[in-house]
Amino acid sequence: MYAGISRNGSHGKLQGSAKSGPLFYFLHIVIYGRPWFLFHYALAGWILAWAFIRCQNVWTPMILHALGNVLMGTGQALLLFAPGLARWLVGQDL
Repeated sequence: MYAGISRNGSHGKLQGSAKSGPLFYFLHIVIYGRPWFLFHYALAGWILAWAFIRCQNVWTPMILHALGNVLMGTGQALLLFAPGLARWLVGQDL
């Protein structure tokens, strides 16, 4: 998809970036079995497409995607292994 965005001028960039959100959403829902109501995946797809268009290289969205995964993994690890710390961090002391 990124190759098509970069080759087809501004019209291709608009179409490619518009398709990136739903495609990113669909892949995360189907392949990883995430719940259907997690629409932030579509937003992430659009942000990654914008990053590619802005920087004109594939490394930028790849690094942003990796950072997003690290943040999600850190949050999940905190909830699993240190729920008290996670509640304290968000200001919900028990």
